Amino acid sequence: MYSGAAFDWVKNCTVEHSEDIREHRHQLHGGEILFQERLENHPERVFDENWQRAEIFAVPALLVFAWWRKWSPTPSCNGLSFTEQLNATGEALLASPYFRNKGGRDHLIVADSYASNYMPWRCTISVPYVHKPNAHTNERHTLNIGDKVPRDKGVFFMGLMDAREAYLTRRQVAKKILPMAELNMTFISTVRDGDKYNAHFPEECDVDACLDAPRCANCSLLNAANYNLYEHRLERSQFSLMIKGDSPSSQRLYDSLAYGTIPVIISNRLWHTGMPFPGKVPWQDLVYSLEENFTIDEFKQVMATPMDTIIRKRELIRMYFKDVSWTVPGSRVVDNILEETLRYCL
Repeated sequence: MYSGAAFDWVKNCTVEHSEDIREHRHQLHGGEILFQERLENHPERVFDENWQRAEIFAVPALLVFAWWRKWSPTPSCNGLSFTEQLNATGEALLASPYFRNKGGRDHLIVADSYASNYMPWRCTISVPYVHKPNAHTNERHTLNIGDKVPRDKGVFFMGLMDAREAYLTRRQVAKKILPMAELNMTFISTVRDGDKYNAHFPEECDVDACLDAPRCANCSLLNAANYNLYEHRLERSQFSLMIKGDSPSSQRLYDSLAYGTIPVIISNRLWHTGMPFPGKVPWQDLVYSLEENFTIDEFKQVMATPMDTIIRKRELIRMYFKDVSWTVPGSRVVDNILEETLRYCL
């Protein structure tokens, strides 16, 4: 793994209010930071004097932060802007004998922002998002998934569903399934504060009432982050919808797995682009998948899954959770990334 001032983003860079950037490693795009932290003391790491033994050269760079702040001239990285820090990393790479040896073909960088999809990578593999930290603080979520919390809700979705094209599929799914009053459903549109786009669900949710209501659907929250409601409903639901949005994957997938809530993927493309480590994780046995033009009968068939099948899926989730969770003790994510890189990209 590269080291030195041009690559030491975690040490050099701060974010708003001079907050230590490490605080962001448990957020959605924290995989970039966690990848670097895990590699620091990885047993297979070699150093400069043995660089010819290396099969993969890992490049520490926080592309998510650089992308989010590229228009800001405010110094954030030891007197440099994020863009200037990124340029320094690029210049150091081009000057490196390790990079020149094979033209960078054996170099690896973890970039888990949707913006990275628009970069001309030579080879890509899928990596997990970081699930919310509360999802693994209690032992039951990784050892006894679903055993101790009453699953008195049916199906859950909460997320952005405004008028932008990226959320068209979510609006179509809502229109299709919300009339199914027999489902014990939570289906909530979130709207960022000051969002210029109108939510398609006009009535504001009463959060306190929604926490305990048997059905809480067809309404809006006026801010995007009410994690108390999100985690409460996710933990108590049998199924969680993961509907195509604005990126190739979704944090919902990993939150659902952490809580033992069975994911139902609704997307024509996400299955192929957003599911990491297909050679290790039997996704077809852990989740359900529906095309975007699914029929009501197909949806009802999933919702009617027998309890013994649900229990088996939860046991499989428990078995493979370390393969997709960055933060659970004994996580295998970094090793899986390295193995997939060797198998498919080198």
